[in-house]
Amino acid sequence: MIVYISALLLSLGLVRITKKYKINTRDDNLTVNLGVFVAIIPFWVVSCLRYNVGTDYETYVGFYSTSIPEGSYKSDFLFSLLIKLCVNIFHNEYLIIWILATIFLSLMIKSIYKYSDNIKFAVLLFFLSGTFSLSLNIMKQMVATAIWIYSLDFIKHKKIVWYAAFLVLAVGFHKVAAIYSIAYFLYSKQFPVKKAWPILLLTVYMFSGRIRNILVFICQKLNFYYGYFYNRYDNHNRSITLLIINIVCLGLLAYVIDKSRENEKKKSLYFYYNIQLICTVCAVIMPIIPNADRIVYLFIPLQIISVPNSINMINGRLKRKIISIFIIILYMGMFYKLFVSGNMGETLPYRWLKFF
Repeated sequence: MIVYISALLLSLGLVRITKKYKINTRDDNLTVNLGVFVAIIPFWVVSCLRYNVGTDYETYVGFYSTSIPEGSYKSDFLFSLLIKLCVNIFHNEYLIIWILATIFLSLMIKSIYKYSDNIKFAVLLFFLSGTFSLSLNIMKQMVATAIWIYSLDFIKHKKIVWYAAFLVLAVGFHKVAAIYSIAYFLYSKQFPVKKAWPILLLTVYMFSGRIRNILVFICQKLNFYYGYFYNRYDNHNRSITLLIINIVCLGLLAYVIDKSRENEKKKSLYFYYNIQLICTVCAVIMPIIPNADRIVYLFIPLQIISVPNSINMINGRLKRKIISIFIIILYMGMFYKLFVSGNMGETLPYRWLKFF
């Protein structure tokens, strides 16, 4: 655990330094990119120099690196291409881990610099939300999520062709990223539930059995995700921790929207609220979805941006501080429960590569 905490503290320190002592360049983008590069170094070292850390580690460097190049296993097309490049051309299966980590961290930290009104808070949530920890395990999915978050500007500016192109890239790493196609239609207008969102969540919970039947039917007809039903992944588990954190985030966004004036920033809040509502509904119906925590984590990483930005819009410095402290404590509790005590993704203990 010391390794992970050290990476977080070093990254926060580097963010502070790069913001305080900006490099004088004629190109603002160059300055931002240098800040991004510096900020990801601690996380990159931890990601790339690990050995057998994460439940799926052996799958990536063992199973994928032998079966996909031989043609005996088909995976998502860009991911398959990446493995063939690493194994057939460079003859190094560890390159798979290094390249995926580089893509994920670069896009996530750059998105934080690009979209967040409070970079240090966002970097802290990048760690405490479990987003970084899961990137050591479900690597394909987290890369797809990072591509999606980076492409949110195309939704804001209604550039559907560019958004579709980035969506294809995301699907190229994990097919489940196709679900992000609905996000294009969720900007600037809030779902018409407003203050009635608790009633909606209760209704979803009450009819979760019927919702499962519908999901099974759709997945079977589309031949997508159906294989996860009725096997060891379909364990009907619920995470109260994930449910609580999502309800709190949804309540926070609903409160800030209610108090904010209509402007461009409020349109972004609508988008964050809509995605958070979907995420919370997924958390409510976790017992009926196989591998449900992975589905919820398709959307949780957006909280890295949405939570600090929404808090930033609250009037009153003292109120903002109190809410920030409460949110941080809540995320710390979630991180401890899921990733320290529960060892979700099996990222503990940390092991360095053998040559270390």
